[in-house]
Amino acid sequence: MKGRVFQRKRRDGAPYDAWSAVVDIGVDPATGRRKQLTRTNAFKSEREGWRWVRSTLLEIDRGEYVQPSSVTVGDYLADWIPSMSSQVKPSTHLSYSSLVKRQIIPRLGAIALQDLKACHLRRLYSALAQEGGRKDGEPGGLSCRTIRYIHAVLQLALRDAVTDGLVQRNVALLVRPPKLVQEEMKHWTPPEAQQFLTHAEQDRLWAAWALALCTGMRKGEILGLRWKDVDLEAGRLTVNQTLISVAYRPQFGSPKSVAGGRTLDLDSKTVQVLKVHKSRQAEERLAWGPAYQDSGLVFTCENGELVHPEAFGRAFKRLIKKSGVPTIRFHDCRHTSASLALQAGVNILVVSKRLGHASVSFTLDTYGHEMPGQQQDAADRVAAVVYGS
Repeated sequence: MKGRVFQRKRRDGAPYDAWSAVVDIGVDPATGRRKQLTRTNAFKSEREGWRWVRSTLLEIDRGEYVQPSSVTVGDYLADWIPSMSSQVKPSTHLSYSSLVKRQIIPRLGAIALQDLKACHLRRLYSALAQEGGRKDGEPGGLSCRTIRYIHAVLQLALRDAVTDGLVQRNVALLVRPPKLVQEEMKHWTPPEAQQFLTHAEQDRLWAAWALALCTGMRKGEILGLRWKDVDLEAGRLTVNQTLISVAYRPQFGSPKSVAGGRTLDLDSKTVQVLKVHKSRQAEERLAWGPAYQDSGLVFTCENGELVHPEAFGRAFKRLIKKSGVPTIRFHDCRHTSASLALQAGVNILVVSKRLGHASVSFTLDTYGHEMPGQQQDAADRVAAVVYGS
């Protein structure tokens, strides 16, 4: 490979003021012709031209050279999103697609991918924080958590762009996303949880509400639970699958993580609640006869069909309104269960494993404030050793 720097001439024979350069990069295996990179009238001096030649040859030698391209951020992301469908869970793919189409492409889509800079991402995050809008037409900015998620999506997309030889570096690695501010979690107090369960006792899905508050299981884990994964005699169940809604279509999937696939011991009261629920389900099966759709799931509609996750959420909201307790999301039942366990003195490691967290450090970061008196107890224990009393 070699290069040269020269001045092109005008029609009258006079040279241009600017300098041009050419780098020979070898033979195109498809055509057998030599391939060249050319910059016409791009440099102010011969020295500047040679600097480009040397740096280009060095990049080629290191395998870092990227062919100039006019592909925009929008064009690249439009192709990248479908390619991720086989790499992540359907729900994750849907969230990627939504954020790319609604938040990233409208603001960065027209920029050439190779011209994308760290400053573009910083301006993007600032704009999203001020006027991102949670839904079309809804005022207000996005939360720090959502912006950090968008940053993670961009970082992943640009990593693949580097791998594909479309850009030299991942500019998302040069940008720090907004610092995550710990939002105050909503959860019920023991009297509120008891009040809700009392009012929901006659509901068909009462066992589901009780299971959520006593075990901290996720909605998808509860709706995907099968009777073959429940051992009522031993008093335990195993989380092996989930049922989630993707574009409003129910889909079964695997647990959220390796730690999510876990076995949970059940208290005697919850076991009794599940036994009563199983008996009622058997009565419904007999009443429907051949029309009953036996899915093997613990929680179903009266005819055996699976419970749609969206309908499950709406039923929860209706029960909250009837019971008169503070409004929370269904996911906050998980927070309620964890908070009440820690306040009752349950070991943080046990709580972490029951929740299916990947690490106990995440549990501590999320629920550490729910452990009253722990420092005082630690101080007293250490003092007893030190002073010998």
